[in-house]
Amino acid sequence: QRGAFNMTSDPSLNKMTSLEKCAPSSSKKPRSVAIGQTQQLFFFFHVPKTGGSTIINAFQQKFGGENVIYTKKNKRFLVDVARARKFLLPPNVRQGELYNSHIVGRFASLSVIEGRESQYHKACFWRHPADWFHSYYNWRNRTDEDRQRRPYRFSDFVKSLSHNPMSQDFLLYCGDVPGWTYFFMSDRRKFERVLSIANKFDLFADISRVDNYLDAMGCGKAEGLEYRKRIPKKEKALRSLDPETRRRLEMANPVDYYIHRVALDQDRAQAISEADRALTDRFPFRDVVRLIVRPYYRLKVKLIPFF
Repeated sequence: QRGAFNMTSDPSLNKMTSLEKCAPSSSKKPRSVAIGQTQQLFFFFHVPKTGGSTIINAFQQKFGGENVIYTKKNKRFLVDVARARKFLLPPNVRQGELYNSHIVGRFASLSVIEGRESQYHKACFWRHPADWFHSYYNWRNRTDEDRQRRPYRFSDFVKSLSHNPMSQDFLLYCGDVPGWTYFFMSDRRKFERVLSIANKFDLFADISRVDNYLDAMGCGKAEGLEYRKRIPKKEKALRSLDPETRRRLEMANPVDYYIHRVALDQDRAQAISEADRALTDRFPFRDVVRLIVRPYYRLKVKLIPFF
């Protein structure tokens, strides 16, 4: 019998109530304000399509590129499948320099700062899965527009990717979960694991709070912030998603959806309770089917439109 996501009996979930807000209406000032004043170091894990390029650019402008370490992916064969740590530090970075620098990036594992976590203000942002797929689709179309001869459908694009893509990146690259372990995890276990790692962050929030976070750091709009990879609405290949498509994406990506509910910080206890009823311990066989058919849809998205 599966146990419930009990806010009182599970310590890791209990601590989730202490995650910081970064909304100006909050009576509690964002922790990043005080941190900026005391010159504490920053750790930022970049979930793709959540404003990370803008944040990293702001870090480099404010602190100088030499004081910001951008972790990269270890591209050696089978690293994603078999290894826990999948990141590479720049070759010119010595261990002493590492602990005097800000750490950012999509492959910024928490293990990089292991033992020194208290010296860093740790932040990560999330978004609704439908908005994630929509944003990624428009960005890919914008990036490929000069070479692309014919459009591809949004539905094919979605099927060319994994379920719960934000949770996948977060667990593989921030939480050091080996790929083979992740593949066999149930949705319920993924949700629990993401929550336990998110609990280690000082700020785990919805993408709508990115501007407040940057303002608190002193590198927002008032300081001439330049937004990266933001596409004007009239230039988007797909301007919006209908309600039914959004609902289907919620159902197909339940871990990302419920974690987004937690990140919104509106009613965390209710979000966890609903996840408890919706997510199961069963192995997600749909992921096997998705893995089998994915090459076909990647062909339709990444090859055929260019010929």
